[in-house]
Amino acid sequence: MDVFLVEDAPLVRDRLVSLLHEIPKVNLVGEASSFGKAQELVLSLTPKVMILDISPHGVNAFRFLEKIKEKLPNLTIIVLMNQPFPTYRKRYKELGVEFFFEKSTSFNALAEVLQWMAQRAD
Repeated sequence: MDVFLVEDAPLVRDRLVSLLHEIPKVNLVGEASSFGKAQELVLSLTPKVMILDISPHGVNAFRFLEKIKEKLPNLTIIVLMNQPFPTYRKRYKELGVEFFFEKSTSFNALAEVLQWMAQRAD
């Protein structure tokens, strides 16, 4: 299962990359530190899943997701958040986000969901 990662914090990105490499049948096809870099790569690589850190980006994430989902409507999006405000969660759900994880506490849950998705993709 091809996965693309968007994370601006190098330490968190490194931790996520390590996590992804440990999950069988998960293939990290690319990563980016900003929406600008991510958009072109995601559209050209067409991964099955995109993991997206939205905490530092705010409203720009809404526009980014609108553009990506318009071009890749079947892309599964997993959002990592530092502050899971209900209004943001609601808007992201409207934009097609399927999974939300608390960035500081949910790495194990993220791994479990990715394992489940990879097994299901067979």
